[in-house]
Amino acid sequence: MRAISSIRRSINVVSRRTFLSSVSASAIGLSLAARDAATAQSAPFVVRLGVVPSFAAGAAFYAQDLGMFTKHGLDVQLQSFNNGATIAAATAGGSLDAGFSDVIGLGAAHLRGLPFEIIAPGFFNTPKAPGYAIIVKGDSAIKEAKDFNGKTIAINAIKSISQLVVQAWVDGNGGDSKTLKFIEFPFAQMVGGVQQGTVDASVPGEPFVTGAIDAGMRSLPLDKNALLNYMPAGYFSSRTWITANPDAAARFTAAIRDASNFANQRPSPPEAAEILAKYTKVPVAMVSRLRMTPEYGTTLMTAHVQPVIDTAAKYGILPKTFPASEILYLPNH
Repeated sequence: MRAISSIRRSINVVSRRTFLSSVSASAIGLSLAARDAATAQSAPFVVRLGVVPSFAAGAAFYAQDLGMFTKHGLDVQLQSFNNGATIAAATAGGSLDAGFSDVIGLGAAHLRGLPFEIIAPGFFNTPKAPGYAIIVKGDSAIKEAKDFNGKTIAINAIKSISQLVVQAWVDGNGGDSKTLKFIEFPFAQMVGGVQQGTVDASVPGEPFVTGAIDAGMRSLPLDKNALLNYMPAGYFSSRTWITANPDAAARFTAAIRDASNFANQRPSPPEAAEILAKYTKVPVAMVSRLRMTPEYGTTLMTAHVQPVIDTAAKYGILPKTFPASEILYLPNH
């Protein structure tokens, strides 16, 4: 009997050891699974973002270099393009997840049936911070809006936001935009075109406005017209991507808001000029003394977009008007 009891005790010890070993292995397995799940959950969400190397898209550059995208759990991969139209095409084709483009281009795409929506604001044009100016020669007889009647003006693209703001400004200040002639020029050649007399004026944007003034030319800010407080451009994506990734869209919006708040500080933080110079390839010394400093948006509002759409339809730049809400992603509305 003692032998049987001894055998039973040995079996029980082995069973307990087997059970504990099994429990331990299971616990380790669960721990590893939990760790892997946590790692997967914390891995940043990749967003392929198309941008233009301009000051208008500055918020994206700040968010990238100052870690704001990373803070919000995003791995944003910036890809540079020449204009918003090519960015829109790449987004529609699926090689980009999101991009930066002007409201008119996105509005035209919307009217053609492309399901784009703006998820975060770009920059704003306000009377205190006008984003556009017309450049003329220093000795030009052009002094005010009516003096542009019959003149030729260089812009980056026909039926663009640049054309729209000139037309609205001329008409809103005593001139007649129907008499204007617009011609397409690359931004980098606009100042030279005015200097050589090829065109009477141009709308080059920064840093070319500052460069033109340095060269003895004059600028007329497009600050008082039918378009006073408006958003010319923003960050957008396809409705398909937004529907599939609403959390990523919200985090992207939050990161751009953080970057805009940083950029809107006055005076500008020293690192702001360095970051803009890096992405735009403009010398940091010039970036530090721009005549026109953008004001970046923090909130999407239909009131900032509807005037652009309505005015573009009025001038035939868009075939018709439509509610701005149709191209704005406003999840809380």
